[in-house]
Amino acid sequence: MKISWSNFERRVIGLHMSWKLSIRAIEGFKESGEALDSYLTEDYQNFIGLFAKTAKTNGKQITDFPAYRTFDKFKPERSEILYRELDSVIRNIHAAYLLNFLAIIEDHIKQCARVLLLDNPRILDSQRQIPLGKLISMGKDEVILQEVERCVQSLDRKSIEERVDFFNKNFGLDFFGEPGKSLLKNLNDKRNSLLHEDPGTGASKKDVDLSVILCFSIGTWLLMQIAAIAPDLIDDKEKLFLEREEILQTFPSLRAYKGQRNSV
Repeated sequence: MKISWSNFERRVIGLHMSWKLSIRAIEGFKESGEALDSYLTEDYQNFIGLFAKTAKTNGKQITDFPAYRTFDKFKPERSEILYRELDSVIRNIHAAYLLNFLAIIEDHIKQCARVLLLDNPRILDSQRQIPLGKLISMGKDEVILQEVERCVQSLDRKSIEERVDFFNKNFGLDFFGEPGKSLLKNLNDKRNSLLHEDPGTGASKKDVDLSVILCFSIGTWLLMQIAAIAPDLIDDKEKLFLEREEILQTFPSLRAYKGQRNSV
C-alpha cells in the first residue's frame, strides 16, 4: 500500500474551490435583487410541490398542513428575512467547510498511519495475543492487515495531542512542533463546539482560512517526511524531487527511524 500525494492535493484544492464558489454565490444575492427573487420563487414552488405531493398521498388538502399555512403566511417577508440572514448563512457555510477540511486532514493522518504500520508492523502492540486458530485460518498477512486497521481506528478515537505524539514516538514524524499541535487542537475544539455545543454560531472566514492552511501544510509536511524516510511508500514518483537528505539532516528523529527501518 502506498500514499497518493496527488490525491491529497486534489481533495484539498477541490474543497477550497467549492468553498470559495459557495461564498461567492451567496454574496451575489446581496448584489442582485433579481437573483434573490428568482431563488425565492423557485424555493417556494419546490416547497409547495412537496406539500402538494404529501397531501395527495394522504388524501388531504394542502391547506390541512399547519406547516404550509405558516410557510405561506411569511411569503411576503421571505425576501427581507433571507437578505437579513445572509451573513448567518455565510457563517454556516464557513462552518460546514471547516468541518470538511478537518475531516480531510484527519483522514489523511489515518492513511499515513495505515501505510506506515503496514510497512513496519513491528510497531503494533507486541503484547496482543492472536488466537492460533485465527492465525491459521486467516494467514499472517490478513491478520496483520486486521491488526493495523484496529490500531488505526483506535488512534482515530484519541485526542489530537495523542495522535501527534504517536507519530513522533513511533516514526519520528513532526507536526510543526508544539505550535502545530496547538493549532490543530484549537481547530479540533472549534469543530467539537460546532457539532456538540452551539451549532448555530457558525464560523468565520478566518477560521476556514486557518483550517485550509493547516490542512494543506501539515498534510504536505507529513508526505515530505515520509518521502524522506521511505520514498517507496509514495505513489507519485514526480514528488520525490524534494530535498529528502536535507530533511533527514534537520530532523534526527526521522534519521533514526529511517536507520531502524533499513536495518530490518
